[in-house]
Amino acid sequence: MNVPASALLAIINGLKQSTTYTVKILAATVKGNGPPSDPKTATTEDPPTPPPPSDDDIGTTEVSINFVNKQTLSNGKPVRFYQIIVIPLQDGQNPGKSSDGKYVKVTRAYEDKVEGKPYITAEFANDKSQRTKFRVGDGKYYSRSYEVRRKRRETSLFNKYLNGKLDDNTNYAVFQRSFDKNGDYENEGFSKFSTMKVAKPIEDEVPTVTVVLSVVVGLLLLIIVVGAIIVWRRFHHNETKTSSRNSRHCSTQEIVEMSASVNLATRQSAYSNPSTDPSYYDNTNLPHYTEPTTERQATYEAVDGQVANYDDVEPKQEDIYQEIDQGIHYQPLNVSREVHYEGFVKPTTDSAS
Repeated sequence: MNVPASALLAIINGLKQSTTYTVKILAATVKGNGPPSDPKTATTEDPPTPPPPSDDDIGTTEVSINFVNKQTLSNGKPVRFYQIIVIPLQDGQNPGKSSDGKYVKVTRAYEDKVEGKPYITAEFANDKSQRTKFRVGDGKYYSRSYEVRRKRRETSLFNKYLNGKLDDNTNYAVFQRSFDKNGDYENEGFSKFSTMKVAKPIEDEVPTVTVVLSVVVGLLLLIIVVGAIIVWRRFHHNETKTSSRNSRHCSTQEIVEMSASVNLATRQSAYSNPSTDPSYYDNTNLPHYTEPTTERQATYEAVDGQVANYDDVEPKQEDIYQEIDQGIHYQPLNVSREVHYEGFVKPTTDSAS
């Protein structure tokens, strides 16, 4: 750049932020340029860091950042429009500075966002308003519509950007970029924040311990119910068996009692009503007997004082006796090996006296 010879200070405009430059000075006359001076280096300033958003400005999907209402760039040219650029940070990612070379050219939109990469969330014209904040993630579309109306141009000449919702519980870095009409720009520093975590509904926040306890209690109740059913079924089965046994015992006892009653009635009838039929025996000549002391034993006592004992006799065999004379002597018919007398059985002998 050329400066008057009398100038003691020169301002170089249009430099990039956070950039180191080398400067040499030389004198020039009508005869030509003289030798340059020793080089001098200088580094431009970093973009100024705006105040961070307050806790009240941070939500789960929207965050209000401080907006710098810049009207003129450092090169002296007026600001024509602004861009808001968002970087969804990866875990542990350091975004660096907004003036770094990786942010020189940003063209990605919200619809194409990638974690760790910058995207343009809004672009709007300088309408001379006194804006102090911009809400990132409000879900609206932004474009330079102000210039379109002024110049009566088609809106297709300018891009339209979606200021899409942010992710909850995520770290972000956002910065503002101001442009002049030639495309030169200056950046503001990063606004860094972390969106709030979305609170889950109460019904979804059931502690794991509660779930485990519910499962355990349910299993215990199931075991108790199954055990009760098993015990009831066993008790019912035993009760049925006991009832059946009692029923069979009563039936057997009734049969035995009925059989004893029938035999007693038969004997009494035989003693009290002797038949005149010769096939019947005279009850006056029958030997006197004593009631058996057990079911398997009978004792017979003869009239003449002789006693015959018969053990281990079996019932339900008929004894047939043939009358010899009117005395007390009887001879059993040799029909079988056992003789039944009045419902009892005794071993047979060759003769009886």
